[in-house]
Amino acid sequence: MPSNSRFHKQTMLTLDYLTSPEVAAQNAQESWFSTPNKDVMHFS
Repeated sequence: MPSNSRFHKQTMLTLDYLTSPEVAAQNAQESWFSTPNKDVMHFS
């Protein structure tokens, strides 16, 4: 994502949210896919 992109800030906020440990753990549990986020173990 180029830093001068029109939606850079919104994209980064969305990615930060999706990769937060709580949300990443929930996504992994509901989709049955693993996550590379090692901090999710506290939430599983």
